[in-house]
Amino acid sequence: MHISSKLARTVAATAVAASAMAGTMTLAGPAEAAGNSTKCHSSSRTFALPGKPDVKLNLSICAKSWAHGGHRHYRAWLGKASWSGSSFWIGGKRFSDVSVHMRLEHGKKAVDNCDNGICTVKTISQAINDNNDGSRSYSSSGYGSLGMISKTRGWTAAASVDVDIANDGRGPRTWELHGTAAVR
Repeated sequence: MHISSKLARTVAATAVAASAMAGTMTLAGPAEAAGNSTKCHSSSRTFALPGKPDVKLNLSICAKSWAHGGHRHYRAWLGKASWSGSSFWIGGKRFSDVSVHMRLEHGKKAVDNCDNGICTVKTISQAINDNNDGSRSYSSSGYGSLGMISKTRGWTAAASVDVDIANDGRGPRTWELHGTAAVR
């Protein structure tokens, strides 16, 4: 038993050395072990539009974390928006506004992308109004994204969407999206 254990360790050590020399193996250090983490979650809702075909919206929000300079960085953003009309639509204004307000949350603490009463939001109403069906993907560093540095681990992305259906007489309403899993 002792000889086969020693032989197994020698074979394993030889394989590691050969892989390292060939450049095919990467060993993770402590900073890499903490690594980057990205989690996304999609929420869908169908909106009944007056005098126009209904529209189903699917919005995917994402949260990302990474280590840099001894700190944990976190980012939340609208990753993708897709929509589909229930039948062919000739054009016109379906939505006066569809604006996504991102938040990073940890327990009861929430950080949003508003500063001094001015919020940076991702507005997608124009894209939806211009196309019966479609989708758009967005960058984690694009307009409407939110970033922060925190020593606390386990933040999630959450979002609310202000939806104002054109010509329905009701004004804007808020749609709370399902948050992501925690990123560490």
